[in-house]
Amino acid sequence: MLSAKAVGFRQVEKQLTKVLPKTAKKALKSGVGKGSRLLAKRAKGRVNKGHGGVPGLLKKSIGQRVKVYKSSEVVGVIGPRKGFLHILAGGERVDPAKYGHIEESGRKVVIARRKKVLSDGKSVFGKSVPAYRGRPFLKPTLDQDGGAAQGEVAKGIADTLEREAAKK
Repeated sequence: MLSAKAVGFRQVEKQLTKVLPKTAKKALKSGVGKGSRLLAKRAKGRVNKGHGGVPGLLKKSIGQRVKVYKSSEVVGVIGPRKGFLHILAGGERVDPAKYGHIEESGRKVVIARRKKVLSDGKSVFGKSVPAYRGRPFLKPTLDQDGGAAQGEVAKGIADTLEREAAKK
């Protein structure tokens, strides 16, 4: 999950203070949706396809959703979606929502402490498993395309406010 705060929309903020709270919330949700869709699309282009047992499953599962809190805070969430569980021929379950964070930030060395070896019941991995250096795809997307996403947010808010003004 990414975290970023959009600031610097002085003109848009002034417009939002002049409209009804319900209209402002609708405009914010629309704008954040446009920005987060852009970031999700760009993140899909940066995902490494070869990890997790099913090539391309993590890429397929990358999506976005917009959450509006009671405090009128609007947040765009980008990352692996639930519901992409894939069962391999041997019965092994592969779910990108469960390993997406490891692909993003990696994992340190895992050492068996209570048991003699690390095992999943079918295969034995040994006394320890080496560290996995992650291959980030969300953080670089935010760093490189955050400005474009902020532009989309501002454009989406302005478009929604114009549509709402035309209705009245």
